[in-house]
Amino acid sequence: MKHCISIFLISFIINISFAQEYKTPSWLQDLPQNESDCIYAIGFSDPRMSDSVLAKNLALNRALSIAAITKQSKISYVSDFYEAKSEEYRWYFTKESFEEYGKIKASAYINDNYEIIKTETNSNGEIILLLKLFPSQDINLEHNYFIDLEYYNQVFELNNTRSLEYFRNIKLNTLWIKNENKDSLKTYYEISNFNDYINIEEIYDTLEIEAPRFHYTYKSSLENNIDFKDFGSYSSLSKGLWQAYLDSYTQSILLITKNYSSKLGSIQDDFKENRNDSGNNDLKTESLARNTFMNTLSFELGGIEIFNNNLYNRLYLQNKRIAYKNETFFKDKTSSQKDKNKKECFLKKWFKKG
Repeated sequence: MKHCISIFLISFIINISFAQEYKTPSWLQDLPQNESDCIYAIGFSDPRMSDSVLAKNLALNRALSIAAITKQSKISYVSDFYEAKSEEYRWYFTKESFEEYGKIKASAYINDNYEIIKTETNSNGEIILLLKLFPSQDINLEHNYFIDLEYYNQVFELNNTRSLEYFRNIKLNTLWIKNENKDSLKTYYEISNFNDYINIEEIYDTLEIEAPRFHYTYKSSLENNIDFKDFGSYSSLSKGLWQAYLDSYTQSILLITKNYSSKLGSIQDDFKENRNDSGNNDLKTESLARNTFMNTLSFELGGIEIFNNNLYNRLYLQNKRIAYKNETFFKDKTSSQKDKNKKECFLKKWFKKG
């Protein structure tokens, strides 16, 4: 028995020692700014795909979908907050739940009007792609690329335990009609997250792709703590970069929508009930608050940071992007300046000795 335990401990220590943290390129931290005639976007393949051509096509199509969503997206959103309080036999019960649903629709004309600026593959086999899209200025040009993105989130309490459970679901559908013959490419990507247990389903054209099966860990892009006010949302990286990026990107869009001044309506409904069963005067109160929004908005990508195996996303309204400075950039710049000063001091001393 002791021998088995020793083998297990040695194996565990070896696995921990060789556990790998996957890196992301530094240029993801602060993406190029959009210009009047172009949009920058990023896309990722799934981890460790055996088909490199399919991996690059996935990363490209995903970058195109992100770019298209940044331009005049039609966003609908509704949220419900339900609360029930009751007193029964001198016991006090409370129950709360929150649900929200968002739908994002966008379209664009995609032909040869894009350029792949950078392509890198990290040690986890993920293709990371930076794309530059030149949207057509012809308002009469028929769009051939369509996106339908749905978001559902539920947070609820289970059996008066004060312990919150949550479920989040995201579905991304794209359709790309590529030529006059109406040849089309359809993709489907779905994330289901129940209390951090993540399940993924995806289809590219007619091919059902095997979802990432392992738990991945990524190296932090920041040396110290993250400044949360710089970021709109975050998501776990346990299933790879694309899953985390799409999740945080969608959350950021809806957060901006909620903060944008275009509320369509708000409803508050309260219900009270007094019961006198078996001589007990019980009271039950229920309330439901509903908010609805609808916007047409354009966005600009800022960049991402990795911290504690979460992906933090910066997204801004169009023309509202602010300058971003993080500690890592500052330290890198300071270190290089110190090295330069050291070299200059050394050369001055050397010449003086001469």
